[in-house]
Amino acid sequence: MEDVEIWRPVVDYEGIYEVSTLGSVKRIAPRPGGRQQLGEVMAQNKAGRLGYRQVTISKHGQSETKYVAHLVLETFVGPRPPGYQACYRDRDISNNRLDNLFWDSVSNVRKRSAPAKRARLTPTMVRSIRRMLTTSTSMYEVATKLNVSESSVLKVKRRQICGSLG
Repeated sequence: MEDVEIWRPVVDYEGIYEVSTLGSVKRIAPRPGGRQQLGEVMAQNKAGRLGYRQVTISKHGQSETKYVAHLVLETFVGPRPPGYQACYRDRDISNNRLDNLFWDSVSNVRKRSAPAKRARLTPTMVRSIRRMLTTSTSMYEVATKLNVSESSVLKVKRRQICGSLG
């Protein structure tokens, strides 16, 4: 079954930008001297060390960088409640589809990410992590399959943990 993409105006940017249920953002109003074609889906940049997707949108000459997950949730679910943050059901922060996103309280997020008993990394596991990361496997999937924390997978990815662990 194909996914139906529904577009709605971005809150506070109505008539300029739209966001879709599949996590895409596009400009629908002309920009003076702009190169982007109207209706063309905008490129999403990775933000910070964790890589949350962002877009830079503007109106009246003022630019603002926004998280795509926030745009999707604010547009289709409603305003962000105080003390809440955007969460990903599949824990893949590049998946900004509406059916994957939800608002949740910081305390609930902390409870969900409370450390569980995890396996200690071995040189073989480090090599496996590196191999799995060269495919389209997410850090969450790697961590789950090997029973290690996502932060350990991130450290291996950044080469802060080497194959010899020495």
